[in-house]
Amino acid sequence: MKMKKILALLLAGFTVLSLSACGKNGSSAPKNIVTTEDADNHVVKGTLHKVNVTESDTQFTKNGATDYKIVAALDDKSVGTALKKASDFITLHVNQATGALLQTQSGVTSWTTADKYIVLGRQDLFEQAGLTMPTEKIGTTGYYIKTVGNSVFIAANASEGYHLGALALMRAILGYDMLSEDCVIYEKDGATLPNMEIIEKPDIDYRQESNTLTSVEEYGMGISGDTQLYPAINGSTIHNAFEFIPKAQYQKQHPSWYSLDGLQPCFTARGDETEYKAFVAEIARKMIVELDRDPTYENITFTMEDAPNLCKCDACNEYRVKYGAVVASVITFMNDVDDIVQAYIDENYPGKMFNILFFAYHESETAPVVKDEDGHYVPRTSYVNADGETVEIEPILCNETVNPLLAPIGAKYTHSFYEEVNAAEAENMIAWKAVATKLYMWLYSTNFHHYLYPYNSWDTAAETMKYLVENDAVYVYYQGQYNQPTPTGFTMLKNYLDSKLQFDCNADYTAIVDKFFQYYYREAAGIMKSFFEDVQVRLRYLEQTYSTELSGYIRDEIDQAKYWPQQLLEDWVDDIDEAYTLVEKYKDSDPTLYAALVKHIKQEGLFPRYALCTLYENTYSDSQLYAMRKSFKDDCFELNVTRHEEHVTIDSLFALWGV
Repeated sequence: MKMKKILALLLAGFTVLSLSACGKNGSSAPKNIVTTEDADNHVVKGTLHKVNVTESDTQFTKNGATDYKIVAALDDKSVGTALKKASDFITLHVNQATGALLQTQSGVTSWTTADKYIVLGRQDLFEQAGLTMPTEKIGTTGYYIKTVGNSVFIAANASEGYHLGALALMRAILGYDMLSEDCVIYEKDGATLPNMEIIEKPDIDYRQESNTLTSVEEYGMGISGDTQLYPAINGSTIHNAFEFIPKAQYQKQHPSWYSLDGLQPCFTARGDETEYKAFVAEIARKMIVELDRDPTYENITFTMEDAPNLCKCDACNEYRVKYGAVVASVITFMNDVDDIVQAYIDENYPGKMFNILFFAYHESETAPVVKDEDGHYVPRTSYVNADGETVEIEPILCNETVNPLLAPIGAKYTHSFYEEVNAAEAENMIAWKAVATKLYMWLYSTNFHHYLYPYNSWDTAAETMKYLVENDAVYVYYQGQYNQPTPTGFTMLKNYLDSKLQFDCNADYTAIVDKFFQYYYREAAGIMKSFFEDVQVRLRYLEQTYSTELSGYIRDEIDQAKYWPQQLLEDWVDDIDEAYTLVEKYKDSDPTLYAALVKHIKQEGLFPRYALCTLYENTYSDSQLYAMRKSFKDDCFELNVTRHEEHVTIDSLFALWGV
């Protein structure tokens, strides 16, 4: 590392240390907000991760062969597809790790302690082994794994439980982990079948991918794409209200279903009772169609369009006055839709969980509550009218299966929700708990104006996840570069952190990061981790030094030369060049691994190269600058980097550069 870089980073580091020693728990901190200092050793209680795995002498594989067979209820209408995926996943990774090929055994009707089976979803064999489901509530996403005799059983209540159970089994037998599709690791040899009793449930039930992942990564990392969590309406899962009621089809006959400005639905149908009932019935009908099309879904969304405000008609304004928040009209509408949908479910799918989500976003973000005399949030039961009179009103609560999809778009995600800078957003989560039984959370983890710059939300995400679990969040979408096939800025680490922390919010952040660098960069781990830590320190320093300009907002204008000294950027490029040298040993001995490592390193080298090409163009000769930009373009094409802003393709940048 160059001396100038060391001095610059040390100076920044001293600033960070001196500021972090100052207290943040001032008297203005809202109730229930925990400061960063309080959260440093914070552990969330009540999570379910009972993992008891001990070594045994039961042979599982030997010399690339195994006597074990998979027995699965593949004909089960509710979970058969999930069991097939789980069986295929187990077979694939046992084969890749040990060379052994597991066979699937059909026609099995009985079980003995001598049988060597991996049993998935076979209730009859489960009972023959003397097993019953644990008393702990594993819900629809948890699982129970137990060895009996020579066999191991996986039981769950629904498809996602079998998905996650298959991953847990491979962790126990093979030491399996996936950092990306091209980085799968096995830390055990799979020679023996351990003794296992695992009762486990993810801390966040529904864990959506934050950035673009392949289907292999989604399954292998234990997270999901949005269309796996809820059906797409005409291709849209979010901001999909007008997909339910396309204007071309409905607006002429039902103009009151749309806001006065035409940008949103009107959740009161402008006060027309007949039109309101018809609107509710139509949305319920379409939700039932989606449910019948695929009964495995547990959630569906009816969410406002991507505009900040809702309707301003008299009926909607009345909700604003009475409840202090127009979202009260949304809740009322969604409850009425839900009543119809749940009645249909009770008749046709008894016992099924089916949640309906609405957006708490921009104007609808604030919960319709007040604080009582003890400082607790409660639903509004009265308001003061224009004459100064107190008028009683019916409190508005979400049905148990109606839930807000809360998107705190103004939060600073370079800080956690325990910190004072995010106190208002953190309080609003608590406020929503007064009217809803569950929270679905839409968060943010990138700079949407500057995709190619790093955004400092790695360590803060670990604490934020704890806050969400403590406040009963069941879903997390940490929106990142969802439309960027290959992001830079150590975004792949964020994907890995998501997969671990949303599953177990108490997981050790430092250990996760260390493991990522160890396997993702191999011999270059040291220098790449040093680069990563340098970036973290620099970003924290910038936020403290330029606090009026850089706050951690997801659209901060971070692309300025004063933030990124040329020498520092060039030193980072040198680090990348050295990283290539450190993995050179694999070029001939393991070309596949070498290609993956080069890709991983090149991906992170894009940021400093981009900054040099844009911030310091006048410091290079025309030929030097052209060569730098042409090389950058070629690598973006090779890696499939397609955007430099959320809605701007990178082709426009290359056209501007003339390369």
